[in-house]
Amino acid sequence: MDPVDLSALAASEGADQLASRLDDPRAHDAALQAIGYADDAEVAYARLARRAKERPGVETSAILDVFERSLERPQRRGEILDDEGIHAAIADLRLVAHDESRKAEERSLAVSVLGRLKERGYADAGR
Repeated sequence: MDPVDLSALAASEGADQLASRLDDPRAHDAALQAIGYADDAEVAYARLARRAKERPGVETSAILDVFERSLERPQRRGEILDDEGIHAAIADLRLVAHDESRKAEERSLAVSVLGRLKERGYADAGR
């Protein structure tokens, strides 16, 4: 799917619904990619980070790429949609970043995502 299709899917489904489809092999790839284009992507951060922590390898890199894409989008103004989920995501991302059994690319991507979260104002992402 191209970015226009992924954006349309994200707008119609929302990040929470897309994240609930990650266990469906037929929907997984499109759902994961569309989360990166969702205005409410932060509601999926806890689930994405948990999956990254639990599934080292190719899926972790794809998940962290989605995190990065969502954090490149302009920051929404107003209430944080899932503050507790973001803090849970930060804890799991820290584990990925410090897990020396993982590939350097995964660890580096996790550090990059944590840095972007810190730029967004989540001070505990920098610890």
